[in-house]
Amino acid sequence: AGPNKDKLETGLKEILSAADAYVRNFNTGKLDHVIYLPPLDFEIIRDTLASWQGDFVVKVVVTRNSLFGEAIPVRFDVSANKLIYKPGQVIAEASLAPRLSEQDSQQVIKQLLAQTHLNAKQEGVLPDASGAVGKVTYEQIASLAKKTKGINKTQRLQTIAKTATYSIGPLEIDFRLR
Repeated sequence: AGPNKDKLETGLKEILSAADAYVRNFNTGKLDHVIYLPPLDFEIIRDTLASWQGDFVVKVVVTRNSLFGEAIPVRFDVSANKLIYKPGQVIAEASLAPRLSEQDSQQVIKQLLAQTHLNAKQEGVLPDASGAVGKVTYEQIASLAKKTKGINKTQRLQTIAKTATYSIGPLEIDFRLR
């Protein structure tokens, strides 16, 4: 956001173009624009962002269901790109019982990751197009499960923010065993 209306207008048009291209990938049969945002709504958002300062997240949201071949009415949804997690901040935690098998450790880790995902979304981290707020590979899960299998006492496994995480994401995590 800021006083440069030309820059804002260009950015907002790029967002609309990207959304339009995404929708056309579903083979709508139309060659021209598929989505429709009323010009007055566009001007209001542009002028509003011009009067604000800071970073904002702008999403294109469908306002109603549409039939095949119809224009798809949309609106902009604008929210501040605020700090959600500081580096090292705990996001979620789970208990690891003593002497778990590697497979059981993996299950606990997967449940912890599901809770981490839920907590991050509830705190305001926006999911990407796939619905995820971050990514952890299976190799990371398997490696952690190997380290935790067979431990002799109950441990707390935490997910912590690796870097500063803002609304726009993505969430990068580390694991901490206590």
